[in-house]
Amino acid sequence: MTPVGVDTHYYIEWLNQMLQLSPAGAFSYAIGNASYGSRPLILIPIYLVVSTGVVSTIRAVEFLPAVLGPLVALSTFVFVREGQKSEKLAGVVSLLSAFSFNATVGMWAGFFANWLAIAEAYIFLTLLLRFLRTMSRRGFVLLTLMSIAMFLTHPWTGMVVLTVASVFVLSVWRDSRQIILAKALFVLLSMTTVIYVTKIVFVEGLSTAQYTSATVSGSGVSQLFSFWPNIVYSLFVYFDGLFGNAMLLGLSIVAVISLRFLDRFERLLALWVAIGSIPFAFLESGLQVRILYDLPFPVLASMGLLLLIRPAGNRTLHSSLALLLVFLLSTNYALRMATNLVAAPF
Repeated sequence: MTPVGVDTHYYIEWLNQMLQLSPAGAFSYAIGNASYGSRPLILIPIYLVVSTGVVSTIRAVEFLPAVLGPLVALSTFVFVREGQKSEKLAGVVSLLSAFSFNATVGMWAGFFANWLAIAEAYIFLTLLLRFLRTMSRRGFVLLTLMSIAMFLTHPWTGMVVLTVASVFVLSVWRDSRQIILAKALFVLLSMTTVIYVTKIVFVEGLSTAQYTSATVSGSGVSQLFSFWPNIVYSLFVYFDGLFGNAMLLGLSIVAVISLRFLDRFERLLALWVAIGSIPFAFLESGLQVRILYDLPFPVLASMGLLLLIRPAGNRTLHSSLALLLVFLLSTNYALRMATNLVAAPF
């Protein structure tokens, strides 16, 4: 009867504080004080549910993984189906995402806002791929709203994904020279930046800048000399070593090596990995693991798996057994994590 997850108690404390305030005060607290105002789009919906009296704060927070896990599975499915037009690959990705780092690290660390932002990121990129295909005004409005939602859920993830999307759109514009792409990107970035900066200036003040400065203070060129120890610590020590999953990492590496830049979907994945990798060597372990958490491992691992079993494609039994083996190993990994969860001390 004790909540698990390192950050879980923070959510409980923020929500309890919101419940002691008036509705207007609670909204103001979520936007400005709770975690430097960085995650109002997850706190406010939970507050609205808890304020009805139907469920307690602890129960509502404990129930979050039951919502976020299926949400990521659904968002990865629509993302891959839109990008690859393959329901088979989308189904494999969706199943594998249920046992991936998003779920295991998300529960162990209590990364609920980051977990939700990952689901939003897949939906955002799905809308982006669809907009590039249809160029519809409705699609652009939805795309802009989703980009703002990411920043109001988890700014770090929003920044990474928006950077990836911007470079991707510029690469597509370079190929097609459609001026509408450059205009759409400019409007999207401008609206998202203005809204988020306005929130920082008028609601959060200097607290966000101070927190960000303290977070990245240990990073820099000096971390290059500790690159290998940082990698080892990130994979095998941080989060109880949950990132040290050789199968997921190995399958993802196979996929990355085979990505083709001419294919738009694969180009998007390649840029996602590349942009996340650029600052990786200059960061200390605590920030390295946040980049790892935001990478599309379920998609990459599934693509790598299908690449490896493709030679056995004419032997249905062999490919089916290989798929089953990977799913069983993934399930075992997730269940071991769940049974080893230890409550964070209050």
